[in-house]
Amino acid sequence: MTRTVITHKPSLTGALHTKSLARQVFEHLQEKIVAGQLPPGARLGEEALANELGVSRSPIREAIADLERVGLAQRNGKRERRVTIPDERLIIDTYAVWSLLEAGNAYEASLHATAETHRACYRLLDELEEALAASDVARYQETSRRLHDVMKAPARNQLLKRILDDHSKFVAWLQAVYSREPEEFSADAIHEHRIVYDFYLKRDLLGLTHALGTHIAHQRDRVLEAWRGQPMSPDASVYNQNRQDRSID
Repeated sequence: MTRTVITHKPSLTGALHTKSLARQVFEHLQEKIVAGQLPPGARLGEEALANELGVSRSPIREAIADLERVGLAQRNGKRERRVTIPDERLIIDTYAVWSLLEAGNAYEASLHATAETHRACYRLLDELEEALAASDVARYQETSRRLHDVMKAPARNQLLKRILDDHSKFVAWLQAVYSREPEEFSADAIHEHRIVYDFYLKRDLLGLTHALGTHIAHQRDRVLEAWRGQPMSPDASVYNQNRQDRSID
């Protein structure tokens, strides 16, 4: 196995402007978790990770504590930490919050959308139809991503954008683990896109909230279906049983 070594290099402007080693470790582990490379229930052992990354245990310990703080790691006993194992409530809540954030951001973006924004949206919606007709899933997913990016681009509320970006990592994590395709490849999905865009064009917050809620709920249901049908690893089964036992006590 290739050994990853994280190095801490001071910048020219001094230590105050560099990422701490613990932060580098946190971002590295977070990236692996969100990508599904560290699966739910995987043990986050300080010694093993320190050896793998070529650092001391202190930044590993701090990084794992930060993962626990943001919800990507959970305790199993007094010292052991594991990658969070999603339950149904976590999945439902994650998508509910994402829906509200997306609706607010889409509305804010719609207030500043230009004629060029709308021309691009019309063009991309037509390209979705063409990709579906050609049964080109890769082109469809790429076009859908571009449509989302174009619609979001005019948004000016940077605080909302940061909050949305942070929360979107949890959505990406659930999709990586349970549903590789972010949305359904179908005429119904394109129809949902057109409804969302219609309310975007009208700058209708209530309409956007409802339309995006419906669209995102379908993505949530795909994840839930995969989650319910996915066999749990032995380690994860033991971990969940331990959590249940502690909650009963």
